Amino acid sequence: MNEEMTKNNINVCSMQTATYKKSEMEQTLTEDPINSRESKEAVCPLDEFLLFKSSSDSKIEKINDSDSIEHDSVDLDDNSIDYISNPDKTQIEDLNFTESTSSRYSNADYNLKKSPSNSTLDEFNRWILNDELETEYVKLIPNSEIVFAKSYDKEMNIAIGLIDEVLKMRDEWNYELPMIEHDHLIIHNYGHLQDGNPVLDIESILETLPGKIDVKYEMINGIYNIKWYSNKNLIYNPITFKKIKKTETMDLNLSYELDGFNVSSGKCLNIKKSFPLYETESKSVHEFIRCLRRIMSLVHSPIVKSFTYYRLKFLLQSYQLYSLFNGKLENELSKKNIRTGFYNVYKVDTHVHHSACMSQQHLLKFIRKCYNSDKDRVVFYNRENVPSTLGQVFSNVFGCDYRNNSIDHLNMDAIRNCFQRFDRFNEKYNPFGSNLMRDIFLKYNNSIKGKYLADITKEVIQDLKNTHYQYVEWRISVYGKDKNEWKTLSEWFYYNGLYCKHVRWIIQIPRLYNVFYKDGYVKSFSELLENIFSPLIEALINPKENPFIFILLSNIVGWDTVDDESQLSKYSMNSPNFCYPEYWKSDDNPPYSYWGFYLYSNIRVLNQLLYSRGLNPLKFRPHCGEAGKISHLATMYLLADSINHGILLKKTPVLQYLYYLKQIGIAVSPVSNNALFLELMKNPFPKFFNVGLNVSLSTDDPLIFHFTDESLLEEYSIASHIWKLNNIDLCEIARNSVLQSGFSPKYKASWLGIKNYNHLNKSLYNFLNDFEPCEINDISRSNVPNIRIQFRKDMLKGEMDLINKYTVSIDRIENAINIVKNLRLKNVSDNFNKEFMNSDFNSSMKKFTGSSDRFN
Repeated sequence: MNEEMTKNNINVCSMQTATYKKSEMEQTLTEDPINSRESKEAVCPLDEFLLFKSSSDSKIEKINDSDSIEHDSVDLDDNSIDYISNPDKTQIEDLNFTESTSSRYSNADYNLKKSPSNSTLDEFNRWILNDELETEYVKLIPNSEIVFAKSYDKEMNIAIGLIDEVLKMRDEWNYELPMIEHDHLIIHNYGHLQDGNPVLDIESILETLPGKIDVKYEMINGIYNIKWYSNKNLIYNPITFKKIKKTETMDLNLSYELDGFNVSSGKCLNIKKSFPLYETESKSVHEFIRCLRRIMSLVHSPIVKSFTYYRLKFLLQSYQLYSLFNGKLENELSKKNIRTGFYNVYKVDTHVHHSACMSQQHLLKFIRKCYNSDKDRVVFYNRENVPSTLGQVFSNVFGCDYRNNSIDHLNMDAIRNCFQRFDRFNEKYNPFGSNLMRDIFLKYNNSIKGKYLADITKEVIQDLKNTHYQYVEWRISVYGKDKNEWKTLSEWFYYNGLYCKHVRWIIQIPRLYNVFYKDGYVKSFSELLENIFSPLIEALINPKENPFIFILLSNIVGWDTVDDESQLSKYSMNSPNFCYPEYWKSDDNPPYSYWGFYLYSNIRVLNQLLYSRGLNPLKFRPHCGEAGKISHLATMYLLADSINHGILLKKTPVLQYLYYLKQIGIAVSPVSNNALFLELMKNPFPKFFNVGLNVSLSTDDPLIFHFTDESLLEEYSIASHIWKLNNIDLCEIARNSVLQSGFSPKYKASWLGIKNYNHLNKSLYNFLNDFEPCEINDISRSNVPNIRIQFRKDMLKGEMDLINKYTVSIDRIENAINIVKNLRLKNVSDNFNKEFMNSDFNSSMKKFTGSSDRFN
């Protein structure tokens, strides 16, 4: 490096290549003169570097594939950066232009004409892109020493310390339960119910159901407490989540309380009570309020807002540079990926409301078909119990023949007049503007036991099967009005044969407590919670008395909570009138955070019971951040596994950064947002994607927002055209949708080429951070190059390393200051410097000493 560059503190380009061991098949190919590595030029990133012009002072070595695996570095002076449109010296100051090769990637630049004769085309395609080979991508990395010297100050210390505290806070509230071993999943006993197989007699089903367990439960302050008194019929320990051995299921609980004394004997007299083997523990609402306040103070901190704004800006511009220098290589890798493209990679529509899962044209045709075949069927009884046929309902609603009606008469299009009007949007669920038509065709609990909704659902399922690569997660409502809702819903599922491998179901809870209270369905908020959760607990305790609910639970993957977020509650979590659910007996709706906490707490307890019975836990994936307060996003940062919408994150860089660091899934619906709350061109989705947030595209309500039967492809198409997303971008979004979904880990591993489905047992952050790209991605399955996955991993790891590095420095400084204060000695500076002031943070300590009051 020349003296001038040294004075300017500029570290320039160093180029490296990784080492790998050739496979036998690769050696066979490289021996072929057509495919010889000697006949090939460098792969794309190296070609890009060779476009740099060098001066006589520069050290340039052309790196070919035929060269040694380990290469010397390449030094360029600042006159050789003509390739980047001749930027000024200030534009490249403090940057180190390096080529990262820290991992193994999937790429080979071979001629397919000489593939081994004993391999099929698909097998060879998978081989040439497998993890035996490596490649590199170009990355612009700030010089860490210069960044440390120029940005390490008091404000940065405080911001990083606060962010680190809140990151640990989420880990305490939202932890990943290990997935059930595939062979022990109870769901496999009911595979015959899927994909249109004949429904077996219920007596045959009862024989396969597990036995009753010894459990007692009660609701305390709005949260269920469950106690297990025996291991009998349990599969997993609900506390440690370890598999229970067969010998343990025979053990009896012999610990009792006798006249105030604890006795261990199987022959006790005058037994007052037994102690449970296991018991659920829940966090208190007061602890939740404390944590929520802490997060909100962080959200409004100018120091933290400034820090996170610049970190997000750095992530965004890093992606733009990555695309600039690696776009050509990604395209080349995609072209080599034979028979896999956007149309045949797996996609999951992670946010769809079931009652609006069809298109308007489909619904109109279905209604006409029902009229032709069932005109004389009784479909409705009024309050006087007078029956009405479908033909009579049509005459009363339209006053004319049904053939005179079109999609315009259906009036379910929300694009024109529903912007910022959620009340009008809710009315769009009524076909032809009639609530009665909605009850007949789009409800499962009606006079015809949901026959029409089941029939049109089967038609949509058949369309999904024809696409082969599209899967959905449909939301269906449980309101909490009474305890019979679950029985009605589960029987509707079973008798109509609606279980399908292309569909998973999510239960959505509309936040309508105030409506149900006024109508007399419930007397308190705790009663609504009991109506939602107690039937499930009963079904898990004794499946043979509640077989349909138990079977339904094996096909549910999550929970959602829905309603208009823009509606303000009279109360807040800081309100002096705050009370527990059993005392919430007014017609005022609880605030969003109140709903979120009590749903989360009971879902968490239910998950322990599910796990003990061999069923996978359910995720909490609520609607959040579509409208309303920023505190909604802060609430679900603590409680949710993933969220739907999340567009308000654009207004809060702090929460956006936290969602990025924890890789919390966000299912965005730009077309829906465009109709209701945010115009398409203002949607933050492209920025979220470029920064690296874990985002996917979803349709929300195809019946209301979309025009074609391929609503998910319509969503992808609009996003691609508006925001200029390329084929690989779309495939990465599709890959995110699979990871966010609740489908079986074995399904997801097969769809994406994940080497071990147990890797999916981790949170999405740990999943990306802990494994190499070749372990969690296969371009022949996902059409996403491993260099894209490596880039995402490097950026996330870089941010976490930044936080961990400075957090360690802060901790050491804090400990040093505390030691000085405790010693209370005047002349401790020499010893202090000798013990704590090492070269790594000497300068930072001097700067930070003035902020020691933070630790008082």
